[in-house]
Amino acid sequence: MRTVGKFEITASSLELPVSGPSLSIIIAVKDDETEIGATLKTLLEITYHPLEIIVVVDRSTDETESIVRILEQSDPRLRVVLVKELPPGWLGKVYAMDKGLAIARGEFFLFMDADMGVSGACLARAMEICREQRLDHLAVLPQVCRKGFLHDLMMATSTLLFISSSRPWLSIEDRPLKSVKGMGKFNLVRKSTFEKTEGLQWLKMDVADDVALAQLIAKNGGRSLLLNSAIDGLTLDWYQNFWGVVTGLEKNIVSGFTNYNPWQILFMPLMSSTPFLVPLWGLYQGVGSVPSMMALGCLGLTIVFSLIVQRHLYYPPLIIFFFPLGLMLLGLILLRASFLCFRNKGIRWSGTHYPMEELRKGSRVKMGL
Repeated sequence: MRTVGKFEITASSLELPVSGPSLSIIIAVKDDETEIGATLKTLLEITYHPLEIIVVVDRSTDETESIVRILEQSDPRLRVVLVKELPPGWLGKVYAMDKGLAIARGEFFLFMDADMGVSGACLARAMEICREQRLDHLAVLPQVCRKGFLHDLMMATSTLLFISSSRPWLSIEDRPLKSVKGMGKFNLVRKSTFEKTEGLQWLKMDVADDVALAQLIAKNGGRSLLLNSAIDGLTLDWYQNFWGVVTGLEKNIVSGFTNYNPWQILFMPLMSSTPFLVPLWGLYQGVGSVPSMMALGCLGLTIVFSLIVQRHLYYPPLIIFFFPLGLMLLGLILLRASFLCFRNKGIRWSGTHYPMEELRKGSRVKMGL
């Protein structure tokens, strides 16, 4: 095993050449000089064939372009696109994705981010799943690097809510559109199916572009599937600490949970705090009281819940046990992000301000459990 940047390359990453449908990996980057070099070096080790890697450098002001250009000269599979201006009515990331897609030649294309670690075995397995399940879209939740209790709690809480909202117990055919989910870190799409849709123009102002892309495919008759860390070799160094989670969610939590609806903004934190505060109130009533007995019952159910769920989330039972606390913290994060959003009359994402009215009008995602 050896290390490239912050990613470890194991034997599974350097497997014998694997052939399959042609694949275009598209990465939109903006001021990612600390991430993109290591990520591209890892990708260029991949022996999947045929493969091309398209990096769209979106108005970067750091050394991102220089790093990518150097690597471009070393491997013909790497292609670089520059975005110098953002046209009105587009989110920067979505516009960059669209520019990369315009030159993609693969039968499948994969949108991923600069902080992802992906092995060749992972790509081969993803393509195999698409073939076996006849999928037009495959999203995979990566295994997130552990960073401490509060960070891990928020990652586990978010993951559990996201998976639950996708209704994994239903078949692809029976899943309603609001339960179709995508993952911006790993969104794999069949190009021939995508070309029958309205394209990225349809979701150009949706901050939840990954979910919107999945629902775009599904509403046009495509088969979409979300998997939870079911593919080895897909890792993510996501947020450095708990505060990183708080600030990182500023751009999309208000849209994703409430679509900027003030009543939902007030309702969601109240509901999310109930599973944590009500049992505490019950215990406060004293041993032997009816509320305290109900609280102890809730604690027992939470223990059973954590033991069952932890097998599927790759987090220890203790983290899952505090899921009610994670819900309450998520509600508080939503309140903070909503305050900033309404105060600033929009969101700031990668140095660009997007007005709230345009974001509300451009929202395409169907929400709900």
